[in-house]
Amino acid sequence: MLERIHHVKGLGLLHDANGSPYVLKKASFIYSDNGRGKSTLASLFRSCSTDISQLISNRRTIDGVNEQDIRLQFSNGQNVTYQNGSWSQQRPELLVFDADFVEQNVYSGGQVSPDQRKNLLQFALGSNAVVAQGEYNQADEEARQAAAEVRQIADQLRAIQGDFSLAQFQAITEAADADEQISALNEQIVEAENIGHIQVKPLPIELTLPILDVEPFFATLNTSLSNIDLAAEVQVKAHLDNHNKPGLERWVSEGNDFQAEDECPFCSQPIEGIDLIAAYRSYFNQDYNQLKTDVTNLNGLITKGLQKKLWADFGSGSFPIV
Repeated sequence: MLERIHHVKGLGLLHDANGSPYVLKKASFIYSDNGRGKSTLASLFRSCSTDISQLISNRRTIDGVNEQDIRLQFSNGQNVTYQNGSWSQQRPELLVFDADFVEQNVYSGGQVSPDQRKNLLQFALGSNAVVAQGEYNQADEEARQAAAEVRQIADQLRAIQGDFSLAQFQAITEAADADEQISALNEQIVEAENIGHIQVKPLPIELTLPILDVEPFFATLNTSLSNIDLAAEVQVKAHLDNHNKPGLERWVSEGNDFQAEDECPFCSQPIEGIDLIAAYRSYFNQDYNQLKTDVTNLNGLITKGLQKKLWADFGSGSFPIV
């Protein structure tokens, strides 16, 4: 216990107080008029109990010449000093119940706050107070954990909720084709980002329809040969198919133009009375050859009247854009 206050210097009104002649007992009574240093002495004890040096430094004697120097004596001759802004030892057994204690732990403005109730439990004595302090600490920790979880969940919901209100967010239903919708929207976004490239492209021009002379085309289609022997045609085709040589028909047709009336130009043997030769003459006559030539040239009749590039564009399916 505290037994003696040897001296106090530089502390408020106690700028040079000597208390060494006085021994403190189990119960000691100190009294004086207001403004004589009782509250200062209580602050001294609280500073030594809590090791809060500001309680001493904030009460430095105004215009005092003494450095703050305090010496207290406890049981068994243990001395505790305050010098150079700090205590040599903390003495938590010093309990101070003054106006500051009441303000901090009991009431303020006619009501008890949660912080004051918490501090009051910390200063309470007895088994009931210890149990109450433990329950309070546990409840306080659980409340902090629950608040942290609520904040974490709320932050996650706000990130997902976006600009929607809570009611609007709760009314959202699941879309079965969400992936397809997202993909379509992404494509639209890409297209929108490319709008600048689209705007600089030239406008397409209107194509001019080509003028096509179809009279020669239909004239060829309407051509018929009445002097073609169908039996000769069948006989010649059967002969050509029997040999099945590429270009054989063209070779026979050209050779027919060189044959004489009665002998073969290839071997000079007589050909009079040979049915296949007669079939050749009917099948490969001049009018027939001309008709085949005209049919072969039908494609040329169509493309001749069209511009080469325009015909290529129509054929490939691509239209010029300039």
